[in-house]
Amino acid sequence: MRFRSVIYAAILSLLAFQPAAAGFSDCSGLATTRSFDGDRPVTVTFVNQTGAAIEIVWLNYRYLQEPIGTLQPGQSLVWPTYETNAFMFAADGVCHALFIVERRTSTIEIR
Repeated sequence: MRFRSVIYAAILSLLAFQPAAAGFSDCSGLATTRSFDGDRPVTVTFVNQTGAAIEIVWLNYRYLQEPIGTLQPGQSLVWPTYETNAFMFAADGVCHALFIVERRTSTIEIR
């Protein structure tokens, strides 16, 4: 079964990718966000629908950031993971949004 995830209103605004200099950031909880041990596998598809390169970073079980890759505009990435795992979206190394996987299979459209 496939679900489309809507990543709360802040991410929808953010995914227009306003520059960090404009004061937009929804990453105030970054220091305390991490993945939790999950036992339910999930396949997540990240889809970059912006005009900018987007970095996808896994926030591991010890609060460390592990880069997965950079999606160019129009690219997508299918990533096997687990429920309760956390990811960060960034542009030019600056955090713009956080996402925690909650569904079996999610397509996250980055706009």
